Amino acid sequence: MEIDNNLVENAAMYFFMASCKRKDVDEREWLSDSFDRVRGIKHEDLFKLLPANWPSTEANFKSNT
Repeated sequence: MEIDNNLVENAAMYFFMASCKRKDVDEREWLSDSFDRVRGIKHEDLFKLLPANWPSTEANFKSNT
């Protein structure tokens, strides 16, 4: 597998990881859970997967699945 050096993608991941740290969210748990949910989520609900919203919307996800 080739190493990806795309600066925009790297910056986006850095932003998400920094957001997790700022909100005291486990980065690996958030990333794994977000990858699991992203395929089945409505476009207008993608904001729920952001680290700032993720813990507070856990109950919403469980009730919608």
